[in-house]
Amino acid sequence: VTGSKLSAGGTLDLSSGTFSSDNSSLDLQAAITLSANNQVTGQNPVTFEDVHFNGNVLTLGSASTHLKVNDALALSGIPLETGAGNLTLSGALSLSNNAALNSSGGTITLVSGASASSGTSISLPDTTLVLQNALSLAGATLKTKNTTLTTNDKALSLSSSSILEVDGTQDLSGVSPDNSTTLRLAANSTIDDNATLTVGTLDLANFALTLDNAMAGLSIAQPVTLDAATEQIITGGADLSLNGGISATAGTLSSTGGTLGLPSGATLASGASFSTSNTTLNLGGRLVVADTLTSTSTSVLLTGNASLSSTVPLSLATLDTNGYGLMLESATSDLTISDNITINYPGPNALNSGDANLTLNGSVNVLEGGIMSSGGTVTFGTGSSGASFS
Repeated sequence: VTGSKLSAGGTLDLSSGTFSSDNSSLDLQAAITLSANNQVTGQNPVTFEDVHFNGNVLTLGSASTHLKVNDALALSGIPLETGAGNLTLSGALSLSNNAALNSSGGTITLVSGASASSGTSISLPDTTLVLQNALSLAGATLKTKNTTLTTNDKALSLSSSSILEVDGTQDLSGVSPDNSTTLRLAANSTIDDNATLTVGTLDLANFALTLDNAMAGLSIAQPVTLDAATEQIITGGADLSLNGGISATAGTLSSTGGTLGLPSGATLASGASFSTSNTTLNLGGRLVVADTLTSTSTSVLLTGNASLSSTVPLSLATLDTNGYGLMLESATSDLTISDNITINYPGPNALNSGDANLTLNGSVNVLEGGIMSSGGTVTFGTGSSGASFS
C-alpha cells in the first residue's frame, strides 16, 4: 500500500507475509486491534504516514507487533492501547481531552517528544520509554511500575499539578517534577534517582515509601500526613527534606543515615513511630515527638529557632545551634547530649532547658550566648569538662 488510505475496523492481522505501507494512512472506521510478527521476525515496523482515529480506539494485539507512525499524532478523548507491543512515533505526540497512552510492556519511542495536557495520562508498567526529545506533562498523570526511563538527557517534566504515580521498584532518574506535582503511591514502593527528586505533595495512599540507599534525596514542599499504620517513609541512607513539616498519628518515619530536614518542625503523636540512627537532623520550628522518637547516634543542626517537646527523656549525639536557639518546652522534655555541643546564638537563651533536665556528657563549646534553666537540672556528666566560653 503506497500513498493510499487503509480503512479498517475490527481486527487487522498482518502476521502473515510482508506488509508495506509507505506514505499511507490508517483510517479507523471502528475500534481496531492491529497485530503483526515484525518484532519477532526482524522485519521493519508496520509503518503509516499518519493515523486517523475518528474517535475510535487502536490496540496493538501482541508483543510481536511494532507500529511506527511518521507524522504527528494527536489523541483527543480516546486511549491508545499499545499493550505489550512496540510503538515508534517519528512525529510529536499530543494528548488532550482525557486521552491516554496505555502500555503494559514493550518499548515506546518518542522521536519528536510529546505533550500531555490536564486530565490525560500516560501509563507505562513494565515498559521501556525512550525519549529523543522532551516529554512534558502539564496537569497530567504519569504512571510507572518497573518502568525503564531512557531519557537521553531530554527533559521529562511534570508541572501544573501533575501526578507522578509509582508502583513497586522504580528508578526516577531523568524525571523532573515541579513543586506543584504530587508523588502518589499505588502500592508499597521503592524509588531511586541520581539527583534529588523535588515534588510538591506526597500522597502515600496507605502504602509505604522506601528511598533506595543510593538515592541522592527527596524534597517535599507541602506538609506530609501519616494517619494509617501501613503508611511509612523509610529513608535508609538517603536524604529527606520535609519542607512543609510532617504530622503523624500513625505509621512510621525512619532514617538510618543521611540528613533528615525538618525546617518547619514536625508533630508525631503517640501511635506513630519515629526512629533515627546515624542521622543528621536539620531542625527548625517546633518538634513534638510525644513518646514516639527512638534515636541512636543522631545529631541535630538547627536551621532556625526551634523547640522540642517530649513526654519521655531523649538522647542525642551532638547539637550545633548554628546561630539559632533551642528550647525544651516542658518538664518532661529531658534531654541528654552524649557527645559534643556547640552553642552560637546571641543572648542567654541559645539553649533554654526550661523546667526539663539537661545532661551534657561531651564537650561544651559556647561561642556566643549561653545555657538557661528555669527549674530543671543542668548536669555536666561523664566525659564533660564543663563549658568552654569563647
